Amino acid sequence: MERVLILGAGSAGVMLANRLAGILEGEAEITVVEKSVRHAFQPGFLLVPFGIYSARSCTRRVEPLLRPEVRLLRAEVQAIDPPNREVAAGEQRLGYDFLVIATGCRPAFEEVAGIEKELHSQVHEFYTLEGARRLRRALLGMSSGRLVVSVAGMPVKCPGAPLSFAFLAREFFRRRGREVEVVLTTSEAEVFSKPEVAKMLLAQAEERGVELLPDFPVEEVDAATRRVLGPRGDLGYDLLVLIPPHLGAEAVMRSGMGDALGYVPVDRHLLRTRGYGDVYALGDAAALPTSKTASAAHFQARVVAQNLAGEIAGCGAGSHYGGEALCFILTGFAEALVVGFDYKKSYEGRAPLPLLGPLHFNRITRLNHAAKLLSRWLYWHLWLWGEDFAAEGWK
Repeated sequence: MERVLILGAGSAGVMLANRLAGILEGEAEITVVEKSVRHAFQPGFLLVPFGIYSARSCTRRVEPLLRPEVRLLRAEVQAIDPPNREVAAGEQRLGYDFLVIATGCRPAFEEVAGIEKELHSQVHEFYTLEGARRLRRALLGMSSGRLVVSVAGMPVKCPGAPLSFAFLAREFFRRRGREVEVVLTTSEAEVFSKPEVAKMLLAQAEERGVELLPDFPVEEVDAATRRVLGPRGDLGYDLLVLIPPHLGAEAVMRSGMGDALGYVPVDRHLLRTRGYGDVYALGDAAALPTSKTASAAHFQARVVAQNLAGEIAGCGAGSHYGGEALCFILTGFAEALVVGFDYKKSYEGRAPLPLLGPLHFNRITRLNHAAKLLSRWLYWHLWLWGEDFAAEGWK
């Protein structure tokens, strides 16, 4: 029986494991290696600081999220050895016939000088659950001054999240009658990678009172004077929400399988690693020219599952990933913009049902916002289990 080893039980790893188990129906041994006890719905972390979601609602135990046919090994991945088809995890060396790297990425706060002692005190973040909890307390305690949301460098997980945070923060303070200035800086030349969307967001920011500063990379934080510093100048803050560059998993870096940022180079359609035909990578761990989001992981998991099943059956890998991804940008507590795209084009119109939606691409609507909030239920009950309901028809 073929052995499939999946490293990581984040969105990509769990979606793939469950989908593959459903296809193979016991025809392969599927093992997931994960050190954490709990699985996080990371898109929800953004909403915890504003009290829209509770921290508790954004995590669940890993084991009940996996089909019975999938074996869970709780261990930390230390090294990957493709020539010998082995992975060092905890005290064990695990062999495999097919390997999938779904180890995700992490916010690399060490890449921004000056924040080591200030993280979660003066400097905050929402990419970890504890960070989101602490940030809620900081927002509740802020009555005036300037809130700076700073994307220090790229890449980052879910590039629309900092924009959503800035818009939500502005409305959060406005509803409480607090005079707080909200400024978003980004290292990129545009506030969003799609020019037509960037133009729309700039107009929304002006209307809603959020200042956007593109082309403003941050290299250092001066906590003593409360300023962010970079080659384009400096900016003062009273409260700083920092989004540092995200890097790949340390085990990938140690094993020499990643690029300069620790992401695994893959064929962008097959999602198979370059140089090893029995190793795949997907989700945030993969070096792909698309957003690092749970929606992208969903589409990639479908492709990798079909390709693995084909290889195990002796038919080869014939499924292709086209770069599909969705990005929600909340413009307030009641409306949202949704953007969809792939390697070739941006999506237009309504989805998943033509004319009916409920999503309307490149429009700011209440239904888009409702769909964003509904996505948590869909994630826990359908998408993690490999179901495609409400995830089809985007193209």
